[in-house]
This record gives sequence, C-alpha cells and structure tokens, in this order.
Amino acid sequence: MAVKQLRQRVSRRRAMALLGGSAAAVALAACGETQVVTKEVPVETTVIKEVPVEKIVRETEVKEVPVEKIVTQQVDRVVTKTVEVEKVVEVEKVVTQTVEVEKVVEKVVEKVVEAAPAPMTQNL
Repeated sequence: MAVKQLRQRVSRRRAMALLGGSAAAVALAACGETQVVTKEVPVETTVIKEVPVEKIVRETEVKEVPVEKIVTQQVDRVVTKTVEVEKVVEVEKVVTQTVEVEKVVEKVVEKVVEAAPAPMTQNL
C-alpha cells in the first residue's frame, strides 16, 4: 500500500526534475579542484642476519666379520609327477575331383501330322 501512495504523491515530471537536479549537483561537485599531495619518505633498511652454523662430523668404521653358518636340518624331497596324455587324432579327408567327359547325343525326332483340310465356307 505504501508503494501506491508514493506513486500517487510523486508524478513522473517531479521524479524527472529530481533526477536532473541530482545529476547537475554531481557534475558541479566533480568540477571542483583536486589537491595532489606528494610526500617523500626516505627509506633506509639494512638487514643483517647471522645464522650460526653447527657441523658435526661422525666417523664410521666398517669391519668385516666372518659369519659361520651351520646347517643342522636336512630336507629330502622327492617330487614325482605322472602326466597321462591321451591323444586322439581323427583325420577326415574329402577328395573331390572333377572329370570332364564329352558325350555326343544325337536324337532325331520326326513328327508326321495328318489332318483333313478345313471345309471352305463362303459367307455372303
């Protein structure tokens, strides 16, 4: 409801006038002089860092020592493996041979037809 009442109070002309005035005020404010402040600050820094170095040297001596190893356990293993192989070979051979044979066939057919002549009729 508040929006309806606000629309009734502010007309389009009045809203455009407010917008135009606001834009003019912003433009005038932007045209003012700006001050540039330059400040020089001398900077001198010296960093000195001392790091203590500690070095420890250790000597290691390598000695060879003979090792005696006595085997006290004897293991006897006998491995036997029998593999039976059955090999069945079936050979099927189909032989196809084409033989060309030339054969001369003579057949004489005679047909004798006997028929009576057709009667002649005249239509007038």
